Order: sequence, then C-alpha cells, then structure tokens
Amino acid sequence: MTAAIARRAGIPWGASVLVGCWIVMLPLTQKQVMLVMSDVLLTISCLCAAWLWAHFMERPTVRRGLLFGVVAAFSILVKGSAFALAIVPVLSILMLRRWDLLKKLSFWLAPVPVVLTALPWTLMTMQITQEGMQDKSVMSYLPEAFGFYVEASWQSFGLIILVAAAAGVGRWAWGWLKRGSASPFAVSMLSFAVALVVLYLMSPTGFAARYLLPVAPLVLVGTVKGLFFNFHGCDVARSWATITGLAMVLSMTELNESRSTQKIASGFGTLADELLRRDAGGKVLVVSDAKGEGSLTAELAFRLSDRVNSPWTIVRGSKFLAKSDWIGRGYAMAFAN
Repeated sequence: MTAAIARRAGIPWGASVLVGCWIVMLPLTQKQVMLVMSDVLLTISCLCAAWLWAHFMERPTVRRGLLFGVVAAFSILVKGSAFALAIVPVLSILMLRRWDLLKKLSFWLAPVPVVLTALPWTLMTMQITQEGMQDKSVMSYLPEAFGFYVEASWQSFGLIILVAAAAGVGRWAWGWLKRGSASPFAVSMLSFAVALVVLYLMSPTGFAARYLLPVAPLVLVGTVKGLFFNFHGCDVARSWATITGLAMVLSMTELNESRSTQKIASGFGTLADELLRRDAGGKVLVVSDAKGEGSLTAELAFRLSDRVNSPWTIVRGSKFLAKSDWIGRGYAMAFAN
C-alpha cells in the first residue's frame, strides 16, 4: 500500500518499492506486527478509504461513493478512531473548492453504509468505549496530548524524517498555491493525516505511540519527496539519490530507536518452571500489576504444547479481587476479607 501511494505521488517505481520496504522496517511497524492489535488493519483500511475518496472526487459516481462508504464503515468497525475519515470529505471539498460535489446524489449516498452499520454499532458499544476514555475536558487534554505526540513522533521517526516530511508537504503546498489546483489524491491523503491528528489531540483516549502508525506511510512518502526530488535530472539519478538517502535515514531511525527504554520483567520464567515441576495443572492466582499478570500468563503459555486444552488457569488478581473499569476507575473490593 505504501509503495503504491509513493508511486501515485510521482516517485519512480524503484524508489517506491524501497519506501514500501521502509515502512515494514520501521521500528514503529515492527513493534505493532509483534502485537495482537488492530492498528495494522486500521492503517490499511483507512488508507484504502482515503484513496477511494480521491477516486470519487476524480469521477463522482454512486458506485465509487458507496465503495468509499463501505470501506470507511469497515475501518470504523475495526477501530473507532477511523471516524476521522468523516472529516476527509469536508477538508477535501474546502481545499479543492469542489462545491459541485454537494449537488450530487452520489455524495449524499456515500455515508449510507456508515449510517447503517458502523454508527449503530458505535452507539450500542458506547459504554464499553467510554471505559477507555479519560475524564478530561478537551482544553485540559489537548496540551498533554500535543506534548506527548511531539515526543512520540520524534522517537518513532527521528528529526531528519520529520523535517524532510515537512519540507515535502511544504513543497507540495507551495506548488498548489502557485498553480491554484492540486491532485485529489494528494488532498485526500493530507486530509486524512490532518483529521487523524486532530482527533488524537482532541479526543481523550489516552496516549500511545502506536496511534501514529496510520500516518507513518504518508510521513515516509513526504520524506522522500522532501529530501530527494527537489533537483532536476534523470530518473536513474533520482533513484540512486533515494537509495543513498533512505539508507542514511534508516540508520538514523534505528539509532533513534536504540535510545528507547525497554520494559523488562524478570523472575516469571522461574516461577512458571516451578509451577510445572510441582503439579500437572490447576488454578493460579497472580497478584501483581498488569505487566506481572501478563508475564506469568505468557511464560506458562509458552511452556505448554497444547494451550487450548491447558490444565492450567491463570486468575488475574486485578480482575478477580476487585472490580473497576478498563483504566481503573470505580475501583471496589470484591471481597470483605
């Protein structure tokens, strides 16, 4: 997907393949593919939806509008943060001054799949979702979120990538202002990135660097455009410049990642071995923080050949001995003694 976006952005195919490899090698991506989380699927589906919206703006038909709506609904069902896609048409119309779209039936039919599927499901599960929300107003949350995501962006991409990406976007914006027009594809992708960032800054969902993954492909494409396509020459020269530059920036990214602090839990492997030595199965109550509970569960699971029919059950103290919501609010003891 990243390679295809790079190619559509005017980067030669050889360099586009490198950008596709780059997103896979990025430490931010590497961490997410090791976890059973929805962020990778969210990234793919949201980028597909943004691309389909660009197709719709190029030729607004009912089929293209509904296709965007279906993929947008799928994305929202994957994760609620995909509601940022609802802002993409608004920003795109404003930036391109495509007021004619508002007069077309296909434009108003586009959100129908979302209204019929994702919206009802979101409303039905609102109580569950709110358990992960922080009790903060937008005004108190925004400064904290801004500070966190600035630092998380620096840790995830590095200063060179961020500056080059900003240069790439700035160069595109300057060309847009000079020409008075822009590609619907570029506007759609930029609108998605802006909408997602605004959502993260204003919605008190908590802080996590993995939330940056959906914009990572666009950041890398912008980096290549900013660093290596500002000079004139043949495509071969540009490709070689890109290869050299990507190798340099990749090295900087890896060095930047090596400064991150690792979370280390020790002693749980020994405890799992002791449990298996003592008995062939049973229930184990583990009283610890979330990391400790997860560590013992994982260590015991990795030592079992058949986890489905496991004779062992791990009972988490934080869930069994007390009741609370997802982030610990409403804490109440479950037992008197």
